[in-house]
Amino acid sequence: MLVLIKEGLIILNKNKNFNEQVYEIIKNSIIEDKFKPGEKLSVERISKQLGVSRTPVSNALQSLERDGYVEIVSQSGTYVKELSLEEIKSIYELREEIEGLVVRTAFVKSDKVQLEFFLKKFNQFLERNEDRKLLLEYFQLDLEFHEYLVGLCPPIIRKETRNIIELTKRSRRLNLLHELEEKGFKDIMEKEIENHTKIVIALLGNDVEKAVFFAKHDVRETMEQVLQYLYSVKKEVDTEQKNDKLEGGMI
Repeated sequence: MLVLIKEGLIILNKNKNFNEQVYEIIKNSIIEDKFKPGEKLSVERISKQLGVSRTPVSNALQSLERDGYVEIVSQSGTYVKELSLEEIKSIYELREEIEGLVVRTAFVKSDKVQLEFFLKKFNQFLERNEDRKLLLEYFQLDLEFHEYLVGLCPPIIRKETRNIIELTKRSRRLNLLHELEEKGFKDIMEKEIENHTKIVIALLGNDVEKAVFFAKHDVRETMEQVLQYLYSVKKEVDTEQKNDKLEGGMI
C-alpha cells in the first residue's frame, strides 16, 4: 500500500503492526522537520494519507506524547512539541550519560570483527568525503553503529535508550544544515568520523575509560553546538518580534 505523507513516499506493510508503523512514520516526519514545531496534527488527515483507520493514528499520537514528540491539548488537538532550550539541554545531558553506559556494555559484549567492520567503513568515508551525496550514506552508517551498540544493552532498557538518542536527532539535523552553510562539507565529515573512529579504536584497544570519554565528549560537543545555534536563532526571532511591535506601535 503506497501512501504519501507530506513529501515522503511511505509503504505500509500489511503484515506488521499498523500502530508501530504509523508511530515510526509520524516520528520520523517530526525528526526530519516535515512536521514543524507547534504544527497541529490532524488524525483524520493523517489516517487518509496513510490509508488506515483513525485508531492506529490516535494510538501512535498517544505514544508520541509519552515519548516527548507531541503534546495533546484537551478540546484543542495534537501539536508537535516545541522543546525549550532547557529541555533540549537536559535531553543531551541524559544522552551523554546513557552513551557512557552503552559503551561500557559494548566493551564487554561487542564483537571484534563487527567493530573492525565499522572502523573500516569509517575510514572509507574519510577517503572519499568530498562528495556531499555521501552525507546520507554516512548517517545511515552512523545509525547502524549506534543501533549495534544499543542492541548490546539489556532488552529492558533498549527502547528508552533509543528514544533518548532519537529525541536529539531533530535538533542535531537542524544544526547540521546550518553547519553545511557555514563550513565545508569535508570538515564536517572529517570531524564526525574522527569522533566515532576514536570510540572504536579505544574499544578495540581494550581501553574502556577512553572509549567512554570519547563517547560522552562527542555528545557534549554536539550539545554545545546545537544550543549555540538554537540560541542564535531564538535571539534573531525575538529581535524581529520586538521590531515588529515597535513598528506596529508607530502606525
